Amino acid sequence: MNRHTAERISLNYRLDIEGVKRHKKVMKLTTNRGEYALKETILQDKDDERFIHMLRRLERLGYHKLVPILPTQYGEYTITLDNKVYYLMPWVEDEAFESRETKEEKIISEMGIIHRLTAQKDTFKKDLFEQSTKQLLKKWDMKRLEIE
Repeated sequence: MNRHTAERISLNYRLDIEGVKRHKKVMKLTTNRGEYALKETILQDKDDERFIHMLRRLERLGYHKLVPILPTQYGEYTITLDNKVYYLMPWVEDEAFESRETKEEKIISEMGIIHRLTAQKDTFKKDLFEQSTKQLLKKWDMKRLEIE
């Protein structure tokens, strides 16, 4: 991604770019309306829609620790340009991490919270479970006999 690409995309947000600075795959845009992160990714067919859907679902479930993805002036959350997908977020400065936990432990903790929010509880019938277990044990016994 280069400045020209960033300027083309920024038109969809009605932003006038004053400065651009690259941070790996992210471009920090300094604009007339503040600082933003323009992110580039490669998503397959409809993955961008699923990505936005999952972020919205997490918010509905009460998880609000996400940096929002900003919609374009047309209400779209991603822009596809030259087989790449771009989205815009507010720029968040990297802050000094001060906690008893390491960053990695904090990430794992947050992943656990997200898992609890999104996990689906499957109910099963005890009879069906026992029947499946017996069938599996029988298959294993047959395999063991073949090996011996």
